[in-house]
Amino acid sequence: MDAIDKINFYLSKKGKNGADLSRALGLSNSIYSQWNTRKTKPSNVRLPAIAEYLGVSVEDIMPDDVAAPAASEGAKKAPDPEIEGVMEDEDLKEAVELLKKMDKETLRIFIKAARGALEN
Repeated sequence: MDAIDKINFYLSKKGKNGADLSRALGLSNSIYSQWNTRKTKPSNVRLPAIAEYLGVSVEDIMPDDVAAPAASEGAKKAPDPEIEGVMEDEDLKEAVELLKKMDKETLRIFIKAARGALEN
């Protein structure tokens, strides 16, 4: 079973749908639609927020063909395909560190504002 099948399963258990998930995470409905039609997959960066919304662990929504990462100290994280190749930029590294320090509500507000700025 792939990640979107598992996400849809847990959404239905909660009586929710893709629009509810998109709204809660500040995503456009088209992103969820792309996942659902298998045009794209949820990125590893988004999985923790999705799992939290669904009230499950990240491992619960990982595709069956992907082993959950071992929780070993000092383990290197796999590169995220959405940002791979641009992490050499020191400004981007600083931005990521600042984003990690934000509480969830502030981060959601920031993301919505950033999306709005990019759409204009």
